[in-house]
Amino acid sequence: MDGHKLTDAERRALHEMEDRLRQESERLDRELRTMTPCRGARLRDARGRVGRRLVLALGLLSLALMIVALRTSSEAFVGAFVACWVCTLAGTAVLLFRTPTR
Repeated sequence: MDGHKLTDAERRALHEMEDRLRQESERLDRELRTMTPCRGARLRDARGRVGRRLVLALGLLSLALMIVALRTSSEAFVGAFVACWVCTLAGTAVLLFRTPTR
């Protein structure tokens, strides 16, 4: 939008929309004033990143346990692999089927 300026009518309409939205949502008003997302949004983002990293780590651990279990045929490693794999699948399901938040 280099070089294009809003007309007075467009500027007025924009201010009216912003005022109406700010009156309807205090959180939106705070976010627009500070230009930072609310704490809840930051926590949701962080939780999603941690969840993805945790599932990735569980997947890699499952792979390592599977290799060790196949090579040694140890019941302890097979049991550890099964437990870790179940946790990996459950975590993946949670990430895939999570309801999106605004």
